[in-house]
Amino acid sequence: GDYGSMVNERVGSGEWEEADELGETWASRNAFSYGRGAEKGQARADVLETLLASTERVVQMIDSVEYGLTDIQEYYANTGALKTAAEGARRRAGVGQGGGGGGGG
Repeated sequence: GDYGSMVNERVGSGEWEEADELGETWASRNAFSYGRGAEKGQARADVLETLLASTERVVQMIDSVEYGLTDIQEYYANTGALKTAAEGARRRAGVGQGGGGGGGG
């Protein structure tokens, strides 16, 4: 089988139209839990959705000043897609849609 989030592959092939599609791809590929006993690679999309809906910020730690954002090939496949997946989960859960804040323009 394939390894990874498959977001890079979708971006590279142009097989997406909306950013939410990339977030959904990331979530579908990262919804598996591993633990003791029989819980080895069990799909837990509902658990991931709950966790994503509670995510307010996604931060990428860079351990060196030698790297810039453009040096990180996996940015959109991991951090960017995680952020998009969290935004989608929050929207589906109705979190943060009560007005206020917004920065207009």
